[in-house]
Amino acid sequence: MLDKMNFKDKLLAIISGIEKTFHVDELAYLAVTSKVENPLRDRIAFSLYSQMGKDLLVNREWRAQNSKSRADIAITDFKNTVKYMIEFKAHSAPSYEKGYSELIRADLKKMYNTANDSTELYFVLFFNHIQSIRTIDRKFENSIKYYGLINKALEHQEFKLDMSTYIKRHWERHLEDIGLPLTMSSVTIISAGRYHDMPVFIHSYVIGPFFRNELARIR
Repeated sequence: MLDKMNFKDKLLAIISGIEKTFHVDELAYLAVTSKVENPLRDRIAFSLYSQMGKDLLVNREWRAQNSKSRADIAITDFKNTVKYMIEFKAHSAPSYEKGYSELIRADLKKMYNTANDSTELYFVLFFNHIQSIRTIDRKFENSIKYYGLINKALEHQEFKLDMSTYIKRHWERHLEDIGLPLTMSSVTIISAGRYHDMPVFIHSYVIGPFFRNELARIR
């Protein structure tokens, strides 16, 4: 049913090749000019739809019966029993903000309220950033979303030398805030192309699979 792959491997494989589903530099443009969550979520949903078995439905904005909460992606059978659920968030600057931990926590609570005990649960966070040895020219201020936050990150020498470690530490702080184990996380670095000759990368962090009972302690 999953082409001999478990669901997590399938999800990671889709993410690792996702830049190929966009035109050259399209993903870089989308990532720096707006929240990149929706374009990536939609490509992942369609890729899953193309690869899952015919006895399963890949639902976007899925809602459980008698619930007001909607899941970003839920894979169900034709009786609406949810087998897999994925929530997404995107952070448009490579920085740590405690308030973002609360946004992640809110999504996990939503999963707790809508999943059943056997549903495999996944959470995906995208950190996008521009790689540059200097701050970005002011002429892009009105075009690049979160221009100020991105430039603030670029002021850190540590970020310029080792951006992966810098971003990973922010992600780990989010997990620590929430109380999820670091060992549950997998990272994929997406080369999104260029925006006005500036390389753009997206760090994708996937946590899961976990189950509803594991979320009880963070409610």
